[in-house]
Amino acid sequence: FATVGHKSHGECWNTVERAAIDRASQFVHLECAQMAWSFATIDRPSDELFHRIKGVAKSNIRAFNSQGLSNLSWAFSMLGYDSLPIFEAIADSSMRKMSEFKPSEKAMLVLSFSRISHPFQSLFHKVASQSISELKSFGSLDLFNVVVSYSKADASRRNKKLLKAIADEIVCRPSSLSPKMLVGIAWSYANEGFRDDKLFNFISKECLDYCDSF
Repeated sequence: FATVGHKSHGECWNTVERAAIDRASQFVHLECAQMAWSFATIDRPSDELFHRIKGVAKSNIRAFNSQGLSNLSWAFSMLGYDSLPIFEAIADSSMRKMSEFKPSEKAMLVLSFSRISHPFQSLFHKVASQSISELKSFGSLDLFNVVVSYSKADASRRNKKLLKAIADEIVCRPSSLSPKMLVGIAWSYANEGFRDDKLFNFISKECLDYCDSF
């Protein structure tokens, strides 16, 4: 239901929520991540359910794989559950397993942590250091999410070397970014005070092709 965005049948989700709260202590790590992701995807907060998920996940965090960790962080941040203990546990486990993360999972991870008030510098530096050499394997949406995440992050976790590498990669991808992505990337680099003439010339040309879409 969450995957297709179906949330109109409130009673169905009410039933799922009640059952999940009752059985949360029986969840394995995969079920924790999937349940949290599902409720966040349909924008359905549940204080009690996420409190239960947090407790189970925190005590079993090392069992989560890279997808589970990125989904869990995304779900908690998306619904505004800015609980430092669970994010500390996710960050610690993610840094141990960073080599296992796919580009999309790294992008989702930093996007989630960029919404958190605590800086988590070590995590941002770890993602940056392991991503620079892999940028060609990042999708356009992944690059966009990483740029936005680092540009709005606390100053202590920004990484100009990564942003430069992403700028160099973006200009090699004509017609691959949507108008929304182009605007977001331009704003992010401008907000950083990061001047890259090649990137902004590329964005200008791409925007001319998309004029009717703005």
